[in-house]
Amino acid sequence: MGRLKAWLLVLLMIGLLVAAVFAAMSGVFYAWLSVFPEHQSQLRTLEIKVWISWISAVVLLGGDTWLVVHVVRSINRQDRLRPAAHEHRTS
Repeated sequence: MGRLKAWLLVLLMIGLLVAAVFAAMSGVFYAWLSVFPEHQSQLRTLEIKVWISWISAVVLLGGDTWLVVHVVRSINRQDRLRPAAHEHRTS
């Protein structure tokens, strides 16, 4: 991850977040469709689509969270390795 540019990591985080939101919204949409009587013949298929959508959203959010934590830890690690400005002064 250290070799990727910062803007690319931010773009990847935003993309994962947007994909998670769309997956969750499609799960809600399929759950909403299952309420209508004309879709009762497809109830099992809609139920599977709801679960797949919500599981996908959770996995995408987990990946996004891992990426954010990884980036923050690498920034903190770089700050610790960088010597402070006051340590370079010689008196």
